Amino acid sequence: AWRIPEGDGALDESTGAQIQVERRMGDPGEGVAFDLKVIFVGNACVGKTNLIGRFRHGRYDPDAAATVAVDLVTRTLPVHGCNVRAHVWDTAGQERFWALTARYFRDAHVVVVVYDVSDRTSFERCQAWIDIAKEKLPPAAVMVLLGNKADVSDDKREVTQTQGKAVAQTNRLLFWEC
Repeated sequence: AWRIPEGDGALDESTGAQIQVERRMGDPGEGVAFDLKVIFVGNACVGKTNLIGRFRHGRYDPDAAATVAVDLVTRTLPVHGCNVRAHVWDTAGQERFWALTARYFRDAHVVVVVYDVSDRTSFERCQAWIDIAKEKLPPAAVMVLLGNKADVSDDKREVTQTQGKAVAQTNRLLFWEC
């Protein structure tokens, strides 16, 4: 459960994680109280684009093309009586774009590090993404480790939920699988 307290942050009451958000300085007629910058990072083919596509369109697209460099999705959402404009950045996972991706951490409020539970290599790369993010992010930013494709059969799963939780706990990140 998220709550927007008086001041300039959002609080996850279940974990105590605090997200600092910017007060909107634009036209008050827009009705947007906060702008929230969210960055999705992870190896290529872990499902970042489809997660964001689901946020954008409410559906899974099996024919989604790989992201080249970055893509931006902006959507305004009601959150506890306030309108929050989420700027969600979909970054390319190919190695040649990693230096470019790191630049997008600046001023981010949330970084979601995504791995594919059926791809051990994508999980092992997460620590590098976490280290880069910790170096570049503002101190109040929140980080999430997200194990994607959790609906695969057990015989195809290469990363257990326990392993994902352990990395998240070690690095003080929120953790989810989907």
